[in-house]
Amino acid sequence: MPTHTTVATDRTGLGGGLLGLLTAFSAASLGFATLTVPSSGRSAFIGFGAGALSGALAVLALRSLPVRWVSRVVVMLGALLLARYGQLGADGSMLAAPGLIGWAVTTAVGLVLATRAEHHADRGSALSRAKGSGAPMARDALAVAALVAAVTVALGPTAAMRFDSGSSPGDAADFSSYHPSSPLAGANQLDMADRPHLGDKMVMTVASDAPSFWRTQTFDRWDGENWTHSNTGLTLLGADGNVRPQSTDLAASAEQTIHQTIRLVAPYAVVLPAAPSPTHVTAGPAIRQGIDGELRPAEPFGAGASYSVTSHQPDVTGQQLRTTDDSQIPREIIDAYTTTPATDRVRAIAASITAGAGNNFDRVHRIIEWLGGHVSYSINSPLAPSGRDVVDDFLFESHEGWCEQIASSLVVLLRLNHVPARLAIGFVPGQRNAITQRYEVRERDAHAWTEVWFPTVGWVPFDPTANVPLSGDQVKQPTDWFSGTLATALLVAGAIVVLGEPAIRLLRGRRRAAPRRVPRERSQRWEATMELRLERLGGTVDHARRPSQTASDYAADLSRAWSDDRLERVGRLIDQSLYAPDEPDPDDREFVERTLQELHESTPPPEPAHADT
Repeated sequence: MPTHTTVATDRTGLGGGLLGLLTAFSAASLGFATLTVPSSGRSAFIGFGAGALSGALAVLALRSLPVRWVSRVVVMLGALLLARYGQLGADGSMLAAPGLIGWAVTTAVGLVLATRAEHHADRGSALSRAKGSGAPMARDALAVAALVAAVTVALGPTAAMRFDSGSSPGDAADFSSYHPSSPLAGANQLDMADRPHLGDKMVMTVASDAPSFWRTQTFDRWDGENWTHSNTGLTLLGADGNVRPQSTDLAASAEQTIHQTIRLVAPYAVVLPAAPSPTHVTAGPAIRQGIDGELRPAEPFGAGASYSVTSHQPDVTGQQLRTTDDSQIPREIIDAYTTTPATDRVRAIAASITAGAGNNFDRVHRIIEWLGGHVSYSINSPLAPSGRDVVDDFLFESHEGWCEQIASSLVVLLRLNHVPARLAIGFVPGQRNAITQRYEVRERDAHAWTEVWFPTVGWVPFDPTANVPLSGDQVKQPTDWFSGTLATALLVAGAIVVLGEPAIRLLRGRRRAAPRRVPRERSQRWEATMELRLERLGGTVDHARRPSQTASDYAADLSRAWSDDRLERVGRLIDQSLYAPDEPDPDDREFVERTLQELHESTPPPEPAHADT
C-alpha cells in the first residue's frame, strides 16, 4: 500500500463527489469547533464561517499532503480549540451547545469519509468503486455519527465540568431584561412593593461540593417599608483573590469548606452569587468585596461568565446553638442588628411569641412556628398601602406574602427580642442535573431568608418561608425533564443504530442450550436506604417529608419531635453521603444505623411533629 499519496493523486482517485463531501464535512467540523469559542459581541455566523473557510482551504489548497492527513489535522485543530477554549454553553446544557453537537457529528462523518478516501485513493479505482461503496459508506457514517452524538450528549457535560478552568469573562452584560428585584441586580435598596419575577429561565449552573444558599447581598437597615445597606463601601480584592472578612464573620474561619464553580446564564450580574462565607475568588476580572462578603465585579458580568469561589460554613447542631452564651454578643453586633422600627402590635406579638424561651435559638424557632401557623405564601398577595409598615400589614391584615415579607418579619420579630438578625437574598440551590452533576438555578429559585448571629459561630441562615404553607392561588412550577429525556433518547438511538445488528447476530449465533444466568438482586445505595428509614420514622409521629426538604431539614424537624439531637447529625451525614465522592466513614454509617434503629424500637412521642426549618 502506498504511504505517500499526495492530494493531487487523491483527487484523481477520489472523484469530485467524495472529495466534495470530505471538504464539506471537514470545513463544518472546524466551523462548529470555532462556534463554541466564547466571544464578546461577535456574530455566531462570523465565527462559524471563519472556521469553515479555514477548514475548506486546508483540504483544497494543501496539495503537498495526503487529503486524509489534512482532514485529520483539521479534526485535531478543532479538538484543540474545544479543549482550550470551548464551552458547552452558558448553562452547561447540551441543548444550549449546538456547536459541540455539530462538531461531534460532522467530525465523525468526516473521519469515516477520510477512511474511505484512503481506501479508494490508494487503489486508484474510486470511480469504479464509488457506486458499490456508497451505501456502506453512508451506513458507516450514520452509525458513527449517531454513536458520537449520543456519547457527546451523555458524557460531554460531565467531562467539561471536570476540566472547567473556573474563570471566563463571558459576553458583555446585557441589561435589556434588567429587573431591580432580581438578586443579580445589586440594588442598594430592596423595595418591598416590587414583586419578584419568578420565571423558568436559567440563571446559572453551579458545580459544588454541597448544596447551599447562593447568596448575593445582605441588608441590615429597615425603615418599615424598604431594606437598605448601612455600609455600601467596597474593597478591591488583591491579586491572590483572598476575601478579607469582617472580624464578626466567624463562619469565614469555620472548618467546613465548600468549593463552587459558577457559570452564568443570565445576561447580566452586578453581584456574584456564592455560598456564604466566601474566602477566596478566582474570577479573572477585578472583584470588589463588601463588608458582609458581598462580591461585585468591577464591570458587570454577562452570559457565559464563570468564576470559582471557596466558602466556609459552620457545621453546628441545634443543640450547640441552643447552648451558646447569648450574653457574649459583641456590642457592635447588638447596635447594628437589634434595632428596628415597629408598630405597637408587632412589638406585642414579638414578646408574646417568645415568652418563656430561654435562648436565642429557641426564640428563632418559636417565631418560625408561629409564622407557619398564621401566614401563607403568595406571589399575588396585596401590597401594603404606601406609608404603612409592611411587616404590620403582612402579619395582621393580608396574612399573605412572598419570601421577602416572610423573612423580613422574622428579622423584625427577632430584633424586637434583642436577637441580632439581618435579611439575605440570593438563590436556593436549584435542581441537580443528573447528567452534568451541576445545580441548575432558575429565576424561580430567587429567594430571601434570615441570618442570625450566634456567639462562637457567626451568621447562621434560617429559612422561615419553607415552613409557611402555599396559599390557594399558587401553581406548582413544571418539572424540567426535557433536557434529560432528550439525552437519554439520543443515547438509546445511538446504541440501537450501532449495536443493534451486531447484537442480534451474536444472539442468533449463541447455542440455544446455553444455561441462563439468574441476575443478582440489585443492591440499593446505603444513603437511599437510610433516607427511607428516616421517612418511616417520621411516619410514626404523623410527620411526612415535604418534597422540598433535604434529609438535613427533615431530620431537624424530627429531632424536635423526638427531643433527640442525634437526628440532626443523622440528616447531615445522609446528605453528605449523597454528594460525597467517597463512601461514608464506617463509624458514621454505624452511628446513623444505630440511631434510627433505636428510635424505631422506642416509644414515639405523644404529640405530632410541627414542621420547622
